[in-house]
Amino acid sequence: MLRWILPLLICIPAWALKTGPEYILTWSRPTQYVDGSPLPIEEIGGYKLIEIFNGVRTERILPASSLMYSGVRKIGDRYCWELAAFDIQGDTSAYSKQVCKTFFEGDVFTQPQFIRLEID
Repeated sequence: MLRWILPLLICIPAWALKTGPEYILTWSRPTQYVDGSPLPIEEIGGYKLIEIFNGVRTERILPASSLMYSGVRKIGDRYCWELAAFDIQGDTSAYSKQVCKTFFEGDVFTQPQFIRLEID
C-alpha cells in the first residue's frame, strides 16, 4: 500500500501545496552615495529589510548580492516592507518608501506577487 501513496504525492502540483500567497520583493543596487559620489559595487555591505505585520517590525539583514527576497503569507493579512542599503563601513541609507500588500484568496493560485522597492 505504501508503494502506491508515494507516487501520488509526487504528482500533486506545487500550487496545491502552498499555505498562502507567494510574494517576491525586488530592488536595484544603489549606484551612488547620498552626496552623489559613485558607490562601487564592492562597497555595498548588504540590505536591511523591514517587514511590518500587526505593528511588529522584523528586520532581516540580506547580503549585498541579493536583489530579491521571497516568502509566503497568510490570506487576508496585510504586510508592509521597507528597505535600506548599507555600505561596508556600516553606514545605512534612508529607508525606501513603505510598500504594503494585502493578500487575497485568489492570490494563492496565481503567479507570485512581484512587489518593487526603491531605495532613494
